Amino acid sequence: MNIKLKTFLIIIATLILTIMFLVLIEIYRLYQVTTDLAVIEHERYEMTLKADELRQSSDDLTRMARTYVITKDVKFKNIYYKILAIRNGKAQRPKFYEGIYWNLSKNNREKYHPLQDPKALDKEMSQLPYSSFEIEELKKAKDNSDELAKLEIQAFKNLSIDILYSPKYYMAKEKIMLPIDHFLSSLRKRTQKEIEQKNFLISQIYKEIFTLFFIAFITIIIVIYVTKRKILQPIEYLHSAILAFRENRTITKKKKFYKDEIGAMISEFFHMKTKISQDKEKLHKLATTDPLTQIYNRRAFFEIAQAFFSLSQRENHSLSILILDIDFFKKVNDTYGHIKGDQILKHLVETVHTTIRLRKSDIFARYGGEEFIIMLANTGLKDAQKVAQKINTVVNNTPFIEDNLSIKTTISIGCSSISKIDTELNDIINRSDEALYKAKENGRNRVEIKE
Repeated sequence: MNIKLKTFLIIIATLILTIMFLVLIEIYRLYQVTTDLAVIEHERYEMTLKADELRQSSDDLTRMARTYVITKDVKFKNIYYKILAIRNGKAQRPKFYEGIYWNLSKNNREKYHPLQDPKALDKEMSQLPYSSFEIEELKKAKDNSDELAKLEIQAFKNLSIDILYSPKYYMAKEKIMLPIDHFLSSLRKRTQKEIEQKNFLISQIYKEIFTLFFIAFITIIIVIYVTKRKILQPIEYLHSAILAFRENRTITKKKKFYKDEIGAMISEFFHMKTKISQDKEKLHKLATTDPLTQIYNRRAFFEIAQAFFSLSQRENHSLSILILDIDFFKKVNDTYGHIKGDQILKHLVETVHTTIRLRKSDIFARYGGEEFIIMLANTGLKDAQKVAQKINTVVNNTPFIEDNLSIKTTISIGCSSISKIDTELNDIINRSDEALYKAKENGRNRVEIKE
């Protein structure tokens, strides 16, 4: 198990990504198949609907023809010819023809079945994916329906009800319905077979997805086990070793782990621990000093200032915080480069040291980037403001000079002092920061205070 941690993670990541990729492929396949299934079912519905429209129109023609011959009411004759015209694409087609009821008044009929553009029924059928056999059967039914219409029109001329109930009429009617029945049977069998194939494919895809999830589950269990042995246990041991080192406790047992990155890290830790123990004072200086300006860093500032803050609260002493920020420092970096920018930061620190003589109780630290912070012990807000104004003036009048280059910089300073309501050091710092923000808003190169 001495495989490198990087290699182990690459293997695991590759395996997980592969499983996810395969699952996504299966999900996409499932989406495609279900979409195909929905299309098949919808097309079957549409094809059945259109075939049924042919049957319905034939039945409507028969009913209207018989009603007209019996009642002599020309309204039914007009409806008869309207149905023929609609079917042949010579009149506007009502929407939802399959639900139309011709005995409704014209207004009500057109309200629920608004008229659309004319379109022949056989043309609408040609746009649906019928098989060649189904198309042939529908054509037979349509042709036979047209033949039946000739008998019905003959009955109109003679006003003879006998023609509409004659054996010849019933035989002609059967010639319409029989091809439609053959069509429905063919459509049902064909689409049912396609649906069964799609459903079988869907079940296979589900099995494959469940198999992938099972593999993923087993993989996760293996990964958890290996991760515990290879990563978590060594890290837990390293954590306990670090805590023991921090608390100056002796580590009783030095364990050996795999020869991977974490194992190397543990070895390096003990090597570093030995080196740090030999030069603790140097390490402390490195940990508390800003490497560029050689003043306190942010961490050291808070460690020291917190003690002074607690003492000031307890003894009711004054304490002030100044936050300094170089104006438009990014422009300086962009114009002269980061090396010159670093030199200007050091120049500012030297200028501040020259301007005010810091006491041992005062703290001057780099707060971050081009921001600096000064804690003035036993100093009230007015005195702190004077110090800040002095620093601002001197910095404004002391440009950075090197060879023939002179770079003038200005600073904005925010100032605040401890108050009775403060519970944390950050309360003063936040007010100083707000004052600094106000100085920036008011034009920079100035001192602002906030009580």
